[in-house]
Amino acid sequence: MTEPRLECGIDFTPQKPDQKDRYKYLCPVCMFYFETINVTMCCQNYYCAFCTVDALETNDNKLDPVCPFCSASPLAIRSVTKEDEVKLYLDEQSQRVQQACVFSSPLNIGASREEMMRKMIPLEKIQMRHADNSLKERRKSLSDAENTVPVTIRELFIKTTIKQEDLYSVDDEPIQHEPVVGRPESAPSKLGTNSSTGKNVVTPVTAQGQQVGKEQNMVR
Repeated sequence: MTEPRLECGIDFTPQKPDQKDRYKYLCPVCMFYFETINVTMCCQNYYCAFCTVDALETNDNKLDPVCPFCSASPLAIRSVTKEDEVKLYLDEQSQRVQQACVFSSPLNIGASREEMMRKMIPLEKIQMRHADNSLKERRKSLSDAENTVPVTIRELFIKTTIKQEDLYSVDDEPIQHEPVVGRPESAPSKLGTNSSTGKNVVTPVTAQGQQVGKEQNMVR
């Protein structure tokens, strides 16, 4: 059985320029590269649609699964846009070793205090620069979040259910009958006796409570 992820992604690190431009987003859960991907609103990590479905199935179809990275609940995601900066994950040993060398400590065991203080000053500047960059990234993430409405897994489930129900819905509206023209409704009547003739008369009662009399011979 073919892996469904292979239909829209690759299971290896893209090496060619056309592959790098096409498959830019790495899902850190399944380690597949995709053309498009979602990002969690809680910790800004990539989370592909296939892993989202797997999370629903493995959690007994719970509507509010937790974030697989920071355990935030309910899990809210949004689609990554072209304006978003691509988040990089280190999935190769050579890249992890290279990054470890960059962030390795310049201090040596047995170094004098003067040497340590001389090397600590640049480290403080690097830490301040790193904190400033992190603050800018956080502000950008908050700005993007304000312009993007996050969608929870519950909302996605409800929308999908509503669309499926619409396919089988039946129009149950009551039939509206047109009124019959020239056929006025019969007004209630009142039986009485004419005082002058002594004959029984049927007097219709109007909507305003007035009586319009009309004599009518009745068979005694």
